[in-house]
Order: sequence, then structure tokens, then C-alpha cells
Amino acid sequence: MHNPISWHIEPTSRCTLECPGCDRTWYKKTFKHQIIQDIDIQALHKFFSSNNFTASKITLCGNNGDPIYHPEFENLVSMLKSQKHKLSIHTNGSAKTSKFWHSVCSKLDKNDRIVFAVDGLQDTNHLYRKNSNWHQIMEAIQIATSYDFRTEWQFIVFATNQHQIEEAKNLSKKLKMDHFRLVKSDRWIDESLHEFMPTDQYINEKYALKKNTVNNNTTKKQMSPKCLTNQDIFIDSQGNIFPCCYSATYRFRQKNPFGKTLMNIDQISYKLDTEKNNFLHDSQQWSSASLVCRLHCGK
Repeated sequence: MHNPISWHIEPTSRCTLECPGCDRTWYKKTFKHQIIQDIDIQALHKFFSSNNFTASKITLCGNNGDPIYHPEFENLVSMLKSQKHKLSIHTNGSAKTSKFWHSVCSKLDKNDRIVFAVDGLQDTNHLYRKNSNWHQIMEAIQIATSYDFRTEWQFIVFATNQHQIEEAKNLSKKLKMDHFRLVKSDRWIDESLHEFMPTDQYINEKYALKKNTVNNNTTKKQMSPKCLTNQDIFIDSQGNIFPCCYSATYRFRQKNPFGKTLMNIDQISYKLDTEKNNFLHDSQQWSSASLVCRLHCGK
């Protein structure tokens, strides 16, 4: 985390979907309201330029919002490309016009990609990706594939769609997408998601470790913190900086020692204090690592 080579940025907490496993959906259901915030584009530009963070790999995704719903998303893309960053935009692809997609796509180049999160076909995608619009997604993909950057179909396997994997893969080829990526989730600790849980062959092996970790009945494991390799340092939609997106979720950020005194892009200078360095040091050992680190970086 001391010398970031890649970033994971959450441009906004806005989204038109209500996916059951989303951190934003959980917060809204639990506290009966939603936090709406959008990253300050000018503050982000100044932060990157002042610290000479240019030509980095940047993932635009997040815990809560879909990046395309930032009110000035087109300007955000233009700003990041002016600093020569390589962009990976992750989106569900709904609720945007063809004009919007042409505008965004025209700003990207062969070093960039758009990842469309589509978990099923027309009759199943909306079962988990609630409120998604199939026709708008297909239009977005068709526009994106007409430009000179990579496109990817990300397919998370659920009980509702596992019978459609080959059909979806064939459709991705028909749509001239560059890659079809099958994702076996390990996020089944939340009992509210069990209705979506697929058969064992489509469950990530990390699920067993996570389950045992939460229940405190696992032996000590090794830690492999991604933040110590300076990858995917997370900036949330309020401009706060975290070691990773997992440590920034509503469930963990207030319990996490890293979150007591937040770093923010408004501070301009990127410097870790003693508290932050202690967190990184502790994350290297199972005995001292926080629960969120054990869950996601234990092996």
C-alpha cells in the first residue's frame, strides 16, 4: 500500500439495482435509508497528479454503486484517460442510453475494457440482478463491441442460472465479446443468499475457509495480503482510502482499526500514519490480522 501500482475506485454509491448480496442493499434494508455520494472528480485529479500517480491500472467498480451512475461519469473517464490510466469498467449495463454508451466508449482505447456483470439470460438475470433491464444491457454490449477495447461477460453462477452457462457463453461469442468469465462465488455465509446457492461444483473452495473462520473453528492459516503488493488500493465514493474494497464495506469499516481515522483524497499528500502501518503489519500474520483480512486474504 506504500507505493500503489493499481487502484480500485468506487465513483458513486448510486445504483438502479437491488441485488440481495450487495453491501448497499444490506445497508438500506438494515437502516431503512441509503447513503448517496459521488466522488469529486477534481479532487481525484488533483490527488493523482500531486502524487504522480499516472498511467496506473484502475478498476472502476465498488462495494455499493455501479460506476456508470456517477452524474458526471463521462467527465470522470475523460479525466482518467488524460492521465494515461488503463481502465477496467465494471457495470450491470442497465438504464443508460445509446448516446451515453457511444460517448463513454469513444473515450476508451485498446488498453481498456468494460466488464458486463450479467448473471444469466433474459429469463434469469433479473432474479439476482433485480431491476436490471435485459434489452438495455444487450444494446450496451452491442455498442461496446463495436469499439477498439476489450469486452468481457462476467457470469456469477447461481442456482437460478447454472443450467444456462453454455448458452450464455455462446451468446457472448455471438455478440463478439472478447471473453466470458465464469465466477464461482464464495459469498454464501449470508443465509439470505442460500436460495441462490448453486450445486457444489460451482461453489468457490474459499467458502469453506470463510465459514470456518467466522465460526472460529479453523486452524491458523497463512496470510497473503494483496495490499502489501500495492495492488487495487481502494478509494470509495466519498474519497476515503482503504487497503482494499473488503475493508471498506459498511459491515467492516467501523469495526476495522484502519477506519478510525480515515485517509482521504482531499488531504492530497499520500502518506500512511502509524495506525495504518500497524494495520498492514498485523495483516501479515493470522494471529494478529483482523477478521476481514482473515476472510479475504487467508489461505
